[in-house]
Amino acid sequence: MKVELITKEDIAEILSFMKMQAATIAEQHKELLKLKDNRLMSVDEVVEYTGFSRTWVLEKKEEIGYAATGKDLRFYKEDIDAFFRGKFIQMKKK
Repeated sequence: MKVELITKEDIAEILSFMKMQAATIAEQHKELLKLKDNRLMSVDEVVEYTGFSRTWVLEKKEEIGYAATGKDLRFYKEDIDAFFRGKFIQMKKK
């Protein structure tokens, strides 16, 4: 059985490789989160996300913006967030 010693240079090279892999994984994770945030949501998912009723979502669909495929309505999460940002009123401190 042959035993090889690992040098400091070998360890540095391994650590460098691991850091590059970690950075790549972090970037891919960030991209996946963007894709998830930009996905289309059903009416039920919007109800769950906002806490508002199904009736409210259907009443506000024109203001929020939606896509329709047959009877199915779909909303971009990004559009829902933008709708609420537009409705947000910041209280001024006295």
